[in-house]
Amino acid sequence: MDDVMQLDTAVLNKIIQEKQWDSKLLDILKEYVKLEQSKRLYLSRI
Repeated sequence: MDDVMQLDTAVLNKIIQEKQWDSKLLDILKEYVKLEQSKRLYLSRI
């Protein structure tokens, strides 16, 4: 039986954003991931 490791998507995102791997490998990887940016705004009473 093959061992399966847990995929850390936060680390994977960092690798893609910082271009830590070879560009050819990143291009292949990008075919299988969707990068999204989100922003949050928190309001509170002062």
